[in-house]
Amino acid sequence: MTVMNGMLSRAVTGAATVARGVRDDQLDLPTPCDGFDVRELLDHLAWTAAMFEAPARREQPPPQGRRTGVFGEEVPVAEDASPFERAPGLGGRDPAWKS
Repeated sequence: MTVMNGMLSRAVTGAATVARGVRDDQLDLPTPCDGFDVRELLDHLAWTAAMFEAPARREQPPPQGRRTGVFGEEVPVAEDASPFERAPGLGGRDPAWKS
């Protein structure tokens, strides 16, 4: 878990640095992510951050994912699961899934 926390922390720091540098005139530009312009990608990143924060606060995730079909109905997780382990379940993914 400590390794994952470090990876997430570095990813958030890097994304925040990039996001702060985006100018208004760049918001409609395309990105390498299919179907996302810069504005939509920034919105997605903000929503994703809120998805990770919600279980830590013992709150429901923001509704955007369900509204847009990105996430399904909540999947039950073990009562003793950590907030990080609860996040996939809140987003409609089976936390026990293995590739």
